[in-house]
Amino acid sequence: MEPQLASLTDEETKPLPTTTWQVVTPSISELEWRKAIDDHDFSVWTMPDGQTTLTIDMRQPQTFSSFSYMPPRKNKKGLILAYQLQVSDDAVEWRTVSEGEFSNIENNPSRQTVPLTAPATARYVRLIATRLCQGTSAAIADFKLME
Repeated sequence: MEPQLASLTDEETKPLPTTTWQVVTPSISELEWRKAIDDHDFSVWTMPDGQTTLTIDMRQPQTFSSFSYMPPRKNKKGLILAYQLQVSDDAVEWRTVSEGEFSNIENNPSRQTVPLTAPATARYVRLIATRLCQGTSAAIADFKLME
């Protein structure tokens, strides 16, 4: 099932604040993973070799109705073609709230915003790259959740 990509801008939707978020998998220094949620489209975080899942602890339950993925622009290594977005209250039991492909992202590496079919509330969120354009590790220039 391919999601309907939205043409929403940050002015039309309010991104959730990321200052208290922590990436819990893969484990790596904050200096590196912070690039995935720093609101800068040109700072890219490439996960450690073979890693394709970004798991975030938002520290408290938050409700969101869409998410966005900004791919790396300079090369296709790690570019996510297909994904699953999952949420959890305890980082043990997960439920999928969105899955699909980013249509034409390989030829047009721009921000992809995906509305959920229903708002989701959870403490943990994870983006799983189920298919990459090149390489074995996912790369993220920016990841956001929107109210």
